[in-house]
Amino acid sequence: INGMTDRPAQAGSTFQVAGQTIEVHPNFRCFMTRNPNYVGTRRMNEALRDRFWSIEVPPLSGKALATMFKAHGMENFYINEAVFLTDTLYKAWKDNRVGYQISPRRGLSASKMASIMLDHGDTKGFRSLMEKSIITKIDAQHDIDAVLPVIKNAWRALDLDPNVTAE
Repeated sequence: INGMTDRPAQAGSTFQVAGQTIEVHPNFRCFMTRNPNYVGTRRMNEALRDRFWSIEVPPLSGKALATMFKAHGMENFYINEAVFLTDTLYKAWKDNRVGYQISPRRGLSASKMASIMLDHGDTKGFRSLMEKSIITKIDAQHDIDAVLPVIKNAWRALDLDPNVTAE
């Protein structure tokens, strides 16, 4: 990709594939995405990073996250639970209280499992599935030990006020 992006929108840029030199079309454009702060991701090569403009896109949260969950088929009675926990864990990560950043995929996975395994609207069962969906993706025990209390406190907060939102 370095060769393809070396001189954007100019004739003469080339790259190598299997020993062949290939010209880059002047209209060639490249968009890349990356998650630079996720655990397990590698640093991007500095020469490659210099060829791109960075646009930071914050993760979905609150109503936008709820809309995404709904669009992916999450049942309504699980949405507030999933959004609240996702937002709470993101805030804990952002505040450096946990080293693991949750992906909304964990909520979607829990929702799919709930639709197969649980009675319709079993939020207690959904909470258990969501917790397991998150914990099984964390490799280090110290990260699990930091994340579990945040999850437990989020569920307690929802039990005290089911209408509470993270934002």
